[in-house]
Order: sequence, then C-alpha cells, then structure tokens
Amino acid sequence: MTLAEKLARGVLDAMNAGDIALVGSLVAEDFVDHGAPPWAPQGRSGYLEILGFVTGALRIRYEVHDIVSADDKVAIRATAHGINAVDTTGFAPTGKVYAMHTMHLYREAGGLLVEHWGVRDELGVLWQVGALPRPAPVGFGRPAEAGAGAEPGVGAEPGVGAEPAVGAEPAVGAEPAVGAEPAVGAEPAGFGRQVEPAASAGPAGFGRSAAPLGD
Repeated sequence: MTLAEKLARGVLDAMNAGDIALVGSLVAEDFVDHGAPPWAPQGRSGYLEILGFVTGALRIRYEVHDIVSADDKVAIRATAHGINAVDTTGFAPTGKVYAMHTMHLYREAGGLLVEHWGVRDELGVLWQVGALPRPAPVGFGRPAEAGAGAEPGVGAEPGVGAEPAVGAEPAVGAEPAVGAEPAVGAEPAGFGRQVEPAASAGPAGFGRSAAPLGD
C-alpha cells in the first residue's frame, strides 16, 4: 500500500466515523480541492469545513468499491450514501435517501495529501430524490419506427420493380431488359448453349447493316 492510499483511506474512514478533525492531520495546510464548488473555501480549513457539511447536513457515508494507487496518486471509486435534507443545487430538498456514484483522485507530497479531484453523479441524485423527472428513453432499447421512403438496410432486398444497383449482375437465367446491350466481350448464349450463327451470314446490328439475301 502506497502512502497516498493510506492517507486517502484515512480520510474516508474519518468521514464515515464522523471524526472530521482527524482529517486535518492527513492533508496539507495549502490543500487544494479541485472538486469543490467555486464558492467553497480552499486550504486545510476549507476542506474540513466542506467535509463537516457533507457528513453532518447530508449525512454522507462512503461505500468503497475500488482503490488503485501508483507512486504519489491514488484513485477511488465509491458510492456516497446520503439524504437530500438541504438545498445544494437549487432544488427544494425532499428528505429522500440516495446513492451517488463518485470517483476521487488524491495526490500526496511531503507525507500529506495536497490535492483532490472529484467527480459526482449529482444529476442522478436529483432523479432519485424526485427533484427532477427522469427523461423518457429514446432509442437505446426502444425500436425506432421506420419512416416513409426509408432506404433498406444493408443486405435488404429491393422492393418489387426496384432497379438493381449499378454494376450488379442479373440473377442466373434472367433475361436482359428489352433493348439492353450485352456486356463488353460477353457472348450471348441461350439456355446454356451457344447460338450458332447462320451460314455465311455476317453479324447484324451494332453499327453494321445486315447482309442482303441472295437471289
């Protein structure tokens, strides 16, 4: 266990025990909380004030799921269990309990925690406590209605009378359209047998006139 992880675990344990004063011995005097609201005070005293509020007024208790540490940093994935007892986001409190997904990153220097970054699912909390209605799902599990005139998907067969794609070969045994010219270099064949030209008759059409019949 790195020193950063040991200190971070100490912060969470102190919060769950309601002993916020103990956190003061784990963070530096000039501690910076990047996850705090813009109006919140910084430094050790400011951090203790914030933690006292969230554990006292919101009754936050952390359930830790994962901790990953390396060198001077430690990352924590935890669920914050609390009560929507006060207005913190501009919505009237409902008094309901909630479980908020959170991620935390602490940095250690000189034997103390010096920085903290936090990410919280506050929108999910507003849904849970009923302060905001949950949006109706669109897509993601609900089949979309096909619009009129929509093109078929990949691999779909064209409808009746649809023309084949450019360059597509006709089906086996299909006769070419009336007046269509065979592909360059292709020899016409009927029912699997090559058609023999009439004796002494030259090719007709395709730019050459038919030979006249003899007397």
